[in-house]
Amino acid sequence: MIEVAIMLAVLGLVLGLGVSLIGPLVKRSKLMETREAVKQAKEALMGFAVRNGYLPYEDPSYDRSRPSDAFEKVGVKGTDALGVALRYVAAPELQWDNSTFLGSSPCGTALRIDVCAENGTSLGITHEGTVRNNVAFMIVSAGENQNLQTTTEIHVLGTKVDNCTEDGIERREEYDDVVEYVGLDELRALRGCQKLEKLEIGTPQELPAAEEGQYYSYTLQANGGVSPYTWVGTPPKGFSIDKSGVLSAQNVPWCSGSQLALSATVCDRTGQSETWSGWLPVRRKPLTITTVELPVGYEGKFYSAQIAADGGYGTYQWTLSVSPPCPGGLSCVGNGVSGVPAPGSSGAYVVTARVSDECGRSAQKNFGLTIHPSPPAGDNGTGGGGGGTTDRYKISIFNQGTRKSYRIGSSTCIRMPLNYKYEGFLSAGTVLTFFSGRDCTGREILTGTVRTLDKNSDRVVQVSCFKDRCHSI
Repeated sequence: MIEVAIMLAVLGLVLGLGVSLIGPLVKRSKLMETREAVKQAKEALMGFAVRNGYLPYEDPSYDRSRPSDAFEKVGVKGTDALGVALRYVAAPELQWDNSTFLGSSPCGTALRIDVCAENGTSLGITHEGTVRNNVAFMIVSAGENQNLQTTTEIHVLGTKVDNCTEDGIERREEYDDVVEYVGLDELRALRGCQKLEKLEIGTPQELPAAEEGQYYSYTLQANGGVSPYTWVGTPPKGFSIDKSGVLSAQNVPWCSGSQLALSATVCDRTGQSETWSGWLPVRRKPLTITTVELPVGYEGKFYSAQIAADGGYGTYQWTLSVSPPCPGGLSCVGNGVSGVPAPGSSGAYVVTARVSDECGRSAQKNFGLTIHPSPPAGDNGTGGGGGGTTDRYKISIFNQGTRKSYRIGSSTCIRMPLNYKYEGFLSAGTVLTFFSGRDCTGREILTGTVRTLDKNSDRVVQVSCFKDRCHSI
């Protein structure tokens, strides 16, 4: 009996000790559960803000029996271990529902709230005597005493605090609220925000040049503000500007001028805007006459020459003027000279060719046109045909000095402008006479037959003769 009594006494003592420990263990478990709930709510709200750039709205009044809609939006229960709603406090600058219209930017985009666009907030708290500014949001649990003792000040645990927020009832109790808060800088860092700077244009005033008729593309640049950027503008005819700022043209229009004025406006995510103005140089394709010289002609022999041009745009319009007037028997129209030079038409002529394109560009070039008397029998004027053994010479005349003139035998006087050139075939007895004047009126510089001139030379008029006794010339 004594042994039984001792055993019962021991069991009673053990049970008593166990019951006394249950209360603290349960209390500790609830505290840990509450802290985890507050932590989960904080992390869920942080994740939401990092993904979307804003925080859900804070309910205007706290109801301990109903969790805030914000918690449902981010996917957490929003209650502590005792089933009491957590308190959610957010900076007003960061609250938005992504549906309320905030206005439009100059680019026509809807304005948005973004943590990257904020340098600070109006929410500040005092944490155990230390002031914390620029707080993004705060989560509070009333703790075990269910007395929500936190407004904007977090006290030291165990401190007697009587600022009960419910029904104005004064309950001076030990402070046991569980609180988590997040600063704006932490959210900005997690979202990858760059240092907030004023939106600025990074595009130079003068863009890289475009070339008529070619593809063109250039991306307008901006920096600062909050990306992404949106561009709008009214580009010149034939160009387009898309929302990402790409200025392009499949084919740069012709006749659009050598410098095009441009302007565009860029807006960032929050509606900041800047306008850029500049110009686009356009390399115009020049219009040029490409023909180097006109061939010589002979009286009585068919003659044809076409003057060519390159560059410009569209159909060419040609005009020809001839001084003296177009040789008899020839037609000098458009960009061509053709026909059979009439007897007595030999001489030197200046042909002025003018061409214009559909853009109004023009080019002009002077040519020397030389018509010689009829070539000797058997010579077709081009160096072909014939045969025979008569002494004939291939003659080349090139004027590198002042303007002069010459006559072949007793034929028409031929003018020699600067850089005049003649190549042909003459018999050995043909008399050539060169004059210092333009119209065979000056002094005789050099005269003689082709046979005797082949050993002479002059510093001003150079004459070279090469005997050719080939049967076929």
